[in-house]
Amino acid sequence: MLWLASLICLIPMTLYLLRIIKDPFHPALFVGTLAFFVTCYKPLKGLEPSLQYVSQQSLAYFLGVVSASILAFYLGFLWHARRHRGDAPASVVEVQYDPHRLMGFGVLYLLLAIPAYLYTRQDYGFTGYVRDIGLLWISAFILILQAILLKRQMWMVGVFFLALALIPPVDRFFIYGQRGDTFRLAVLFLPIFLFLNKRPPRAIFIPAALALALVLSVLHMTRGLVDNGYAPNRIQALVQVLKGSGSSDTERYYGTEEHVFGAAMVQAVRDNNLYDYGRFVIDIGVRFVPKELLDKTSYYSPWSRPYAGATTGEMAGYAIPFGAMPTGFAHAFVEFWWATIFFWGALGYWIRHRYVSAITSGRLEHQAYFTILFVVLLYLITQDLMDSTMNLMYTFLPLAFAYRKSRVQLHAVHDSGGEMAESSGLLPASEFA
Repeated sequence: MLWLASLICLIPMTLYLLRIIKDPFHPALFVGTLAFFVTCYKPLKGLEPSLQYVSQQSLAYFLGVVSASILAFYLGFLWHARRHRGDAPASVVEVQYDPHRLMGFGVLYLLLAIPAYLYTRQDYGFTGYVRDIGLLWISAFILILQAILLKRQMWMVGVFFLALALIPPVDRFFIYGQRGDTFRLAVLFLPIFLFLNKRPPRAIFIPAALALALVLSVLHMTRGLVDNGYAPNRIQALVQVLKGSGSSDTERYYGTEEHVFGAAMVQAVRDNNLYDYGRFVIDIGVRFVPKELLDKTSYYSPWSRPYAGATTGEMAGYAIPFGAMPTGFAHAFVEFWWATIFFWGALGYWIRHRYVSAITSGRLEHQAYFTILFVVLLYLITQDLMDSTMNLMYTFLPLAFAYRKSRVQLHAVHDSGGEMAESSGLLPASEFA
């Protein structure tokens, strides 16, 4: 099952190397490759250490869930492509935006995000929604970047605010080794390529993407090195981990790897028949209730973000360290049982829609939403449904409001959607087959 899951995850990467998939920003390419590094890479390197925590049968079942979920995502993506393959290219709608308004909203979101982040930082005792306001730096970064692209004369003030927006992710990288913020630093420049209708050269993109995926897959291992004094800072800890990843030394597992936590979580919910039936939506609502007004402990489900580790650890028989995550594959299975394949299929269908809109419309908001999807997918694959939904809420909604208020003109222009796609080698028949 390990090899089968690996092959399924790496199908898009294989098609990209064979030049069947031509776009390096193809969502399936990202989803499959990241899923491989999160769930299959470590067991392929050494299966035995992980078996100290979960049985081989539990790990195989978890990898079966991963394989089915990834295949459902591919099929949802293909279903959208098939349904819209014969559609005539839509007329490109030219939407003009006031760059000053975009910059204004970006700065406004930044003025909310930076104080909220500096005030709360890593203190999880703060009410969740106050701490989460810090996520607005993502929307701020995109809006300021797009304002600069629209009006180059704003680059000096724009660069200043872009640097200010990077305070939360850079700070969190050094104090915690946050994978999400590290990935955001890489992906948030995607709107530049989309705006200019360009792509990075294949010879640069492939090594860079693999290096990023490898760094993201091992970054959590650096936390203990810094905390215990084995490395003076996060950069040197990362170098140590990467050097060790190429050695023949025995791997040391602590139950924090996603495939271990995920396998234990899936086995626990199966053994106890304690499925959550989509209750994570209620858990998100509970999160927004101030804890100063209500003791929320009894309102969260046992599989919610605050308690999933304790629930899994109690049922599995060993402690899940704080900060470990089960992957969205395991969490979706807990929420939906095997109906999870419909969730992943619908996700693939929707993401293909956003992908086409970002490429063919030329509209800033579609390019921004597509960029945000990469961040949301990162949290869905490596974390859980709750984190990915929170990122979705705190990025899509502020962006949608800013674009609505910054729009100054709307009129249809000549049909060029098909030409744009063809010239970039991005879309229709070349996606999978």
